[in-house]
Amino acid sequence: MAAINSGRMLLATAGESQTVTLWDLTAADRSNALSRLALRFTYSVTFSPDGRLLATGSLDGTVGLWDITNPADPIAVAQFVGPPVVSLRFSPDGRTLAVGGQIRREGWRVDLWSIADPAHPSRAGSITDGVSGVLSIPFSPDGRLLAVEAPDGAIRLWNVADPLSPAPGAVLSGRPEGVCVADFGPDGRSLVAGGNDGRVAVWNFAGPAAPAIVKKHESPVCTAVFSRDGHHLVTASRDSARLWNTADLARIHIEKVLDDGVNMVSGAVFTADGRDVVTASFGGRVRTWRLYGPALTDLTDQAAAIAVRPDGRLLASGSSQEVVLRDLVDVDRPVVTAVLPVATGVALAFSPDGRTLAVGGYDTSVFLWDVGDPAAPVQVGTVNIRNSMTGLSAALSFDPTGTELAIGVPDGLEIFDVGDRTHPVPLGTLDSEFRISRVEAVERGLILIAGGDGSMSIVDATDPRTPRIVATYPDKKNRVSATTLSRDGRVLVFGDEDGRIRVFDLTHPDKARLTASIGSPSGLSTYAIGLSSDATVLAVGDNRSVRLFDLRDRSAPQELFAWSLPAELSVHLRVLRFDERGRVHAQYDDHPPISWDTTPDELIPRICAQVSGPLWEGDWGLYLHGRPYRPPC
Repeated sequence: MAAINSGRMLLATAGESQTVTLWDLTAADRSNALSRLALRFTYSVTFSPDGRLLATGSLDGTVGLWDITNPADPIAVAQFVGPPVVSLRFSPDGRTLAVGGQIRREGWRVDLWSIADPAHPSRAGSITDGVSGVLSIPFSPDGRLLAVEAPDGAIRLWNVADPLSPAPGAVLSGRPEGVCVADFGPDGRSLVAGGNDGRVAVWNFAGPAAPAIVKKHESPVCTAVFSRDGHHLVTASRDSARLWNTADLARIHIEKVLDDGVNMVSGAVFTADGRDVVTASFGGRVRTWRLYGPALTDLTDQAAAIAVRPDGRLLASGSSQEVVLRDLVDVDRPVVTAVLPVATGVALAFSPDGRTLAVGGYDTSVFLWDVGDPAAPVQVGTVNIRNSMTGLSAALSFDPTGTELAIGVPDGLEIFDVGDRTHPVPLGTLDSEFRISRVEAVERGLILIAGGDGSMSIVDATDPRTPRIVATYPDKKNRVSATTLSRDGRVLVFGDEDGRIRVFDLTHPDKARLTASIGSPSGLSTYAIGLSSDATVLAVGDNRSVRLFDLRDRSAPQELFAWSLPAELSVHLRVLRFDERGRVHAQYDDHPPISWDTTPDELIPRICAQVSGPLWEGDWGLYLHGRPYRPPC
């Protein structure tokens, strides 16, 4: 079994090694334990909410309380004896310890011990009636309820507000066969239970009486823990650990399988910040899994478009139903600030100063919103498209000054003066031989337009009243599947359907010069490309991974690293965008947007958390190419 001290990033493991071991989860070298307690037959461990106490329980009935103020030197505080211990759980206020045990002739029972004074614990009350198992005995977040397995396939909620007189409460039916673990959601409105039959049941107290049942494990599920925000659930059995999306309890689905081939997982827990999952296996193996990115789990419809404010602190995601603004100050914990009352948002663009958001949809208008206060956006203007037969504004882009807006429609390009947001003025139009699906207005008066059929052109809009095509790329041998243009208009990158990436010097737009060609190890078609604001970092993505390249030497790009999506996800990558802070934001079909940090200040601590010992010079060069060697671990 394993438990995490959420406040101090400590892990306690207990099992067949006949020892209880404390580990420092912040240490770069996780091969060395902080301390070990030689305790025979001890399989139950739990931390007090304040992180100062560790409780251990053994099959000989001994319960120990340990002061771990100094985790390298635990101090025995108290010891008491009862039935053979199967499970332990502190109440949220830390004043009560629930001890689940079994007496051969009397059966299962739960004893409630008062530990207001840890040095002098005393038994308060007991639960013995109708108890058919005590492998897991969770308290509700407010400490008033305790969930205990009951006969006839049910879980009973006991009122333990007064530990001296626990009283039976509601019965939850439809649980898995043989409850091995149970846990309340962080808001107390849900309960999860894992069973010996490999099934996981989740009750939504505000929804149907019957639980949602999911089955993906092949062996008993004896670990099930919600993340602190309740948006995710991690379950574990001997075959693997699995991460579930529980933002909508009516549509629980798997996001990731945490399987390193050991296939002997004994426990899994979230770290305090929710960014990692720690798994423990029989035999003492401990591993930390970095979740692949903060997915936006509160979407009511798949994202059709995303836009990131240049400073990287605000994300807009649009769908056929709504446009949602999210604060990204903490990229791992996006917070919804507002929902715009628009019918559709299939094209989005922020102005360079980040104060205006342009929203296009399925009609002949593009709406301009003042988002200077993300919590109180205000519509300030409307751009009326003139020549579109379908009314679909498929792509939007402000020019670097923020005074002009380029709009790609299926049959052409339209440019508007939006210097006065309240009174947009039409400037020029350009007919296109292909249906435009992407527009990028950059410096030097250049505009990149691209279509879904693989066509791509560079438009000279130095005089926005008379835009003209100056170059069309590439040749007809390979179809362009993704493209982007640097902010200064001097670097053009596009990918072919064979996965090959080509980098061009666009100093002379009508005479582009190929500087580099990058092959694809997977051979998959490139679906999205992004460039950092200074064009020194290139992001390339297909449906399975996103690769990052150092583009400072444009004749010899160097791959930095790659992120891989879970194999069980079948998604289509649409867009990759950088913000000014170096973060990469990805938009997928049928999956929430995902964001990653790419700056060394963010990456180095995470790399150190995954390695044993320091990051040596050879590894530094592999992961942080071109940067001076300064070992941080």
